[in-house]
Amino acid sequence: MTEVNGWENLSGLLPQSRGWMHSGVAVLSDGRVLCAHPEGRDLLVVDPSGRSETIPTSLTEMHSICTCERDGEEVIAVADPGHRFVEDPADTSAYADHFSPGRAVILNRDGSVLLELECPPLLDYALESWRPTSIAVDDSRYSGSGDIWVADGYGASLVHRFDASGHYLGTRDGAETGTAFACPHGIMLRTHHGRLEIYVADRTNRRIVVMDPNGMQSRLLGEGVLDSPSSLVLVENRIYVTELFGGVARFDGDAFTRVLERARPRSNEDDAWPNRRAPGGLDGPVVDPGFFNSPHGIAADGHWLYVTEWFIGGRLSRLSLTQY
Repeated sequence: MTEVNGWENLSGLLPQSRGWMHSGVAVLSDGRVLCAHPEGRDLLVVDPSGRSETIPTSLTEMHSICTCERDGEEVIAVADPGHRFVEDPADTSAYADHFSPGRAVILNRDGSVLLELECPPLLDYALESWRPTSIAVDDSRYSGSGDIWVADGYGASLVHRFDASGHYLGTRDGAETGTAFACPHGIMLRTHHGRLEIYVADRTNRRIVVMDPNGMQSRLLGEGVLDSPSSLVLVENRIYVTELFGGVARFDGDAFTRVLERARPRSNEDDAWPNRRAPGGLDGPVVDPGFFNSPHGIAADGHWLYVTEWFIGGRLSRLSLTQY
C-alpha cells in the first residue's frame, strides 16, 4: 500500500523478473485480475488479497486481454502482436526484438485456445505483418451479436470485424475521418443511446475515433489534448484512457476532464525510455508511488481501476474509483 490516497501497488503479487512487461489487463467476474507474466507467454491470475497463479499459454505476448461470454461461460480474449523485447543472452545490458506470428484468440480459462482468428485476406498483408494489439467482443453486455473486433496497431494499422465463429466480416482504415489510422492501439465497445459504438485509441494520430458497427465515424475525442492514447475502459459514463507517455486521461461522456497523476517530467525521447540506464546496462525505471511512468493496459471493476505499465519488470497498480 502506498501513501498516495486511493492508490495501491500490486506488483508484489507479480513474479520477480527481468522481463519487459507489455501486458494488457482484465478483471474476471469473481474479482481476480488477469495480466501477462513479465516474460510473456504465461497468463497471471492475481487475487488482490495476496495470491497469484500462472496459466501456461501458447502465446508470445498478451498485449490486450478482455473477458467475454461464450455459450454461457466466461472466457478470455487476447490480442498477441507476436513481438516482445527479450534480454540478449550475449549482452545482458541490452534487449533485442523477438518476433513470432501475430495472433488473435479466445482462450478457455485453462489457457487452451477455444477460437483463433485468421489474418484477413487483404493485400495490405502482402506488405505488413499481422500484429494485433487489441480485441473486444460484442457479447450480452453490448448488442449481443457475438462479433469480435480486432485492432491491428503494430501491423497494417487497420481495425477488423469478425463474427462469433471467427469469419472475417470487414475492415476499416479510419479514412472517413480524413486521416487514416496510425497505430490503432486500443479498442473498446460501448452501448450508447441504444446503439453499439466502437472506440479506437488511434495512438500516433493522438485521438480517439468513435465508429458505428458499419465503420462509419461519428465523432472524434481528445484531439489537441491526448498525446499517446493506448488503451480504454468504460466505467459508467466515464472513459479512462492510458497515455503511454505518462498519464491516464479521464473523459466524462465525450468531455475531457483531466489527466490523472501524470509522471514527473521525463522525455520519452530518452534512448532508454521507458526504462533507464544503470550501471551494467538497461534496467527498469525508478517508479514513484502515485505517479505513472508508462501506463499501457487498463481495466476496471465496480471499485477499482487497474493499470499495467510497460517497462522491465513491469508494474500493476489499482486506483480507487472513488478517488479518481
